[in-house]
Amino acid sequence: MLRRFQQTSFFDFITIFLRRYKKGNISNNGIVLAYYTLLSFFPLLLLIGNVLPLLNLPVNTVLKYVNRIMPENIYKILSPLIKQLLTTNNGGVLSIGVVVALWSASKGISAFQQALNATYDMENTTNAILMRILSFLIVLLFMVALIIIVFSFSFGQVALAYLTPLLQIPQDFINFVETIKWPITILGIWLILTILYMIVPMARVRWRYAWAGALFAMIGLVILTQFFTLYLRYFGGAVTTYKTIGTFIIIMLWLDFLAEIMLIGGVINAALQEKISGLPFKPKLSHLKRNHQTSH
Repeated sequence: MLRRFQQTSFFDFITIFLRRYKKGNISNNGIVLAYYTLLSFFPLLLLIGNVLPLLNLPVNTVLKYVNRIMPENIYKILSPLIKQLLTTNNGGVLSIGVVVALWSASKGISAFQQALNATYDMENTTNAILMRILSFLIVLLFMVALIIIVFSFSFGQVALAYLTPLLQIPQDFINFVETIKWPITILGIWLILTILYMIVPMARVRWRYAWAGALFAMIGLVILTQFFTLYLRYFGGAVTTYKTIGTFIIIMLWLDFLAEIMLIGGVINAALQEKISGLPFKPKLSHLKRNHQTSH
């Protein structure tokens, strides 16, 4: 009886998921999101490259993080260009980079928000200027959070290297810090994704529903990167032969799948919330509007 109930619940969830996936037009919106992500990637690196000297962060630290999220073969091809962008310090180029990066990133967040709003049955009735400002603030929050994560580990390593001879810190403790560095980074990114899934849609999304989609997106990112790494290692001869075209195609495919994984995470959250609560989705500002109407 219990197994039958579990099977029924699972099939109900799949039915809800497929309906929400269709409402969000995930395939098409994934392409749009991938396009704006690619458009903002290199200007964003240029922006980070100009910020690094202010934070006294080494370029190699950022390259380690980029290497972690990119397929290995693609990183090997792009690493000289990425390093050049990170070491370029030019005020005029920086101004253009900031404008392009923030514009394209905010457009990507806007496309992400519209897809999730459709998934949650929310109409995109918000003022276009207000939505763009909100998208800009989300991008800024996301960038600041990532910079804090990178800076914390970089500054932490410098501080640890400085304090070790003074305080005679045991080598076991240093090894422990090195061991937990990447798990904490992954946990931090998962928390950022969870918050992103909560604040981006116009619907009210609770933490108990948002964490699942964020976990799926986090695991999906790791699996996708490993898959592309293995594929390029064994079947990437064409990429090596036609470096520019092959690399561009692989990057677009990788970003497209990555965008779909991000959107599917939102669909999972919506399906879980509908399945568990059984209630229609409510807008974030509905209680404020109700209180305003009551006061009048």
